Amino acid sequence: MPKLILANGQALDIVIDSYNPNITLGRANCELNLSDVSVSSKHAQITRSADGKLCLSDLGSTNGTFINGSQLKPQNHYSLQDGDEIQFGGISTTYSENSDQNNNNYLPQQTSNSQVVHKNYEKAGHAPERYSSNSLKNAEYAGFWIRFGASFIDGLIVSAGSWILIIIVSVLTHSSLNKEFFTSPAYNLTNLINMVLGWLYYALQESSPAQATPGKMVFGLKVTDMKGDKISFLRATGRYWGKIISSFILLIGYIMAAFTSRKQALHDKMAGCLVVKAPRY
Repeated sequence: MPKLILANGQALDIVIDSYNPNITLGRANCELNLSDVSVSSKHAQITRSADGKLCLSDLGSTNGTFINGSQLKPQNHYSLQDGDEIQFGGISTTYSENSDQNNNNYLPQQTSNSQVVHKNYEKAGHAPERYSSNSLKNAEYAGFWIRFGASFIDGLIVSAGSWILIIIVSVLTHSSLNKEFFTSPAYNLTNLINMVLGWLYYALQESSPAQATPGKMVFGLKVTDMKGDKISFLRATGRYWGKIISSFILLIGYIMAAFTSRKQALHDKMAGCLVVKAPRY
């Protein structure tokens, strides 16, 4: 029977038949569960091709699927071969077609709904041990100062974009950047556009597969929900506008990131989000 052999020696059976035409791998509620925050909820899928070969495809995972060191592009199908080294996020495995291999001591426990459950994934692959918990209780949260640095970089980017837009509008309206321009309807329209662009800058990037703005990427940070999953655009929008409240109360909402248990600012708590240090591969 084909198997995925984990770095710690455990083996996961790949059972594909008429009842299970494909196998989904992910962090939870999949046929094969890899309990690590570096693995997406629905990370990859194994199917059987017409010639009987098992094929692997990535389901648009956040941290990617790598085969023998090369990243598998989403939705591309790779025909698995005996001995392939496969990495799902930070979990390293080896594909084995040797049905005679004795792995009885490492077989995962089967539940009543045929889902595979196994333990000690925190010892497998290259993901830091702190990311091994489903609940993220051992995750390394981003503190106040590193988040301040990320916000400073993002602020510079947003400010630069804002000034570029102001200059473009002043040129198009044949206005000088004087006192009259900054009280004109054109400037008010520019402020409105900048407000929308600022919202989209944060919400789109924090809800993207990268889960981070450029400032956060510099420091290796990611925004997740309370389970470690990628947040939706709607949640990212709520987090962004929640910063208004964090600012209005003398920036105390931001300062909360320095002393709350999970390093959450007020807008993080309002949106149900966490900022964590992302594992590096």
